[in-house]
Amino acid sequence: MRGRGPLLTAVVALVACGADGTGLTSDERGVAVVVLGVLTHDAAICPVGQPDCSTALLVQGDRGRAVVGDFVIGRGWYDGARLLLADSLDVGESPFGSPDFSSLCPGMRNATGEPDELVGKLNDVLGRGDAGHDALATLWWDDESNVFTLWFARDLARYREPLLAAAGESKVCLADGARFSERELDAAADTVGLLAQSGVFGVQGGYGVDARKNRVVVPIEALDASGRLQLDRLGAVLAVPFVELLDRPLAQLPPRGGPIAGTVDLLTASSRSSGGMAALVRFTLRYDAVDNCLFFDAANRTTIVWPYGYVATEVDGVVTVFDGNGEPVARVGDELELGGGEVPVGSMVQIDGDNLCGATEMWVVAT
Repeated sequence: MRGRGPLLTAVVALVACGADGTGLTSDERGVAVVVLGVLTHDAAICPVGQPDCSTALLVQGDRGRAVVGDFVIGRGWYDGARLLLADSLDVGESPFGSPDFSSLCPGMRNATGEPDELVGKLNDVLGRGDAGHDALATLWWDDESNVFTLWFARDLARYREPLLAAAGESKVCLADGARFSERELDAAADTVGLLAQSGVFGVQGGYGVDARKNRVVVPIEALDASGRLQLDRLGAVLAVPFVELLDRPLAQLPPRGGPIAGTVDLLTASSRSSGGMAALVRFTLRYDAVDNCLFFDAANRTTIVWPYGYVATEVDGVVTVFDGNGEPVARVGDELELGGGEVPVGSMVQIDGDNLCGATEMWVVAT
């Protein structure tokens, strides 16, 4: 990560340790929050990695020196419709950078290299298997120098001579200074999964180990102080929330007020997850006027889990589904083809809404 002076230190501290010290409190203007994301062309912020998100957070206030495409930090009050800035947007460097596979031994070079053959020899010395290693943090190959770097959290002295002997004529970079081993990182990632399943926060798609940061980097939709505390206890996790509540629980985050007001009950994903199941279904969208909800008929009545931010309302006498930008995407009676997957009602799927429309199955739309 390349810095931009003192601001970068502040950004990293904010991401790693929570959004403390802002002095903001919730009041009639909205819930006090800190928002981390990318500034878009329409004076709004989207989560990192989702610059074309359909549910951008509108910003009201001083953009400062921020320009479109910058990673920004906004502090202020959120009311469901917009973020009212308490001060100007700060600009920093995104915690999600391009992978860096340069060697930790910059002066070391091999004329040629056979990484597949060499890594097998090194793994044999380490006894490194699928469960990860309790001393090694990670290893990687630098294509430019033809050098393997093995970065240790502990016990490098124990492995140094056997690894050098196994490498033979090939130079390998053996470095220490990592804080967490592979096994510790894997255990932290497993715990993140359990916390997400229990609803402590919603993960925005995939998360995983960043080798050079030596952390499990987790993009999060929204986080409160309780969730932050649980993640900070893990140590090995770098949590990057899109919205972090400063003095209110997650349940008090205002529902998003998009450009269209929904009047028909929808089930939606609880976050902007970029993943999803890969099956395909074709169906006719139907409306249950008694229960005020949407469904389609398969073997059994099936309700739909729409992407985050979708709403439905009646337009010219026809119930219409809109995305988070207010664009119509479906109307009752339409023949639709949607990717995703079917799961039973009650499955461990993070959703917003509770009107199941009398269904026994849910179709989770892929995003």
